[in-house]
Amino acid sequence: MECVEGTLEMVDSLQLIYESWTEKEKVTGMKCEDNYMLKSIKYGDLPPVEGASKKNHHVLAYYDNMNLIGFTDIYVGYPDKSCLWIGLMVIDKKYRQQGYGSKIIDTLIKKFPNLSYGIGVDTKNLIGVKFWHKQGFRELFSVHIDGTFGVLGLKKTV
Repeated sequence: MECVEGTLEMVDSLQLIYESWTEKEKVTGMKCEDNYMLKSIKYGDLPPVEGASKKNHHVLAYYDNMNLIGFTDIYVGYPDKSCLWIGLMVIDKKYRQQGYGSKIIDTLIKKFPNLSYGIGVDTKNLIGVKFWHKQGFRELFSVHIDGTFGVLGLKKTV
C-alpha cells in the first residue's frame, strides 16, 4: 500500500471518497460537508488546543495498485505530543470490507513510528467501535457526551 500526502490536485477524488461515507448522517445526524477536503488540505483540521499548527496536520491518501482506496485526516501531537490523532479515516465504498482499514492503520504506524495513536469514535457507531477495538485501540482515555451525541476517545500504544 502506498501512502502519499494529499494535495489540492486530489481534492475532487478525495471529496468523492468522503461523500461515499453514507453512514455519517445515520450515525452523527450530520451530512458530509461541502468542500470538506479542500478546507482540510488548504487550512488543516486543527485540534482545539493552544499552539495547534497546520504543519502537524496531514491528509494522507492511500493507493493499492494505483487505485485510490481512501484517506486519513491526522494530527501529530494531539491529545499529547507523543500521540498521532486520527481525526477521520474513510475508505471508498467499493473497497470496504476487504481489509484495507487494517492495511491503512499498519501503514500509518510504519510511517509514524514511536507514537501512540488516538481516535474519537461516535458512541452510535458500533461498526466503528468494533473495528477500532480489533485494531488494538482498547485504552479508553476520554468520554464526551453532549445531549444525544457521544464520543469515546480510544488509544493504541505500539
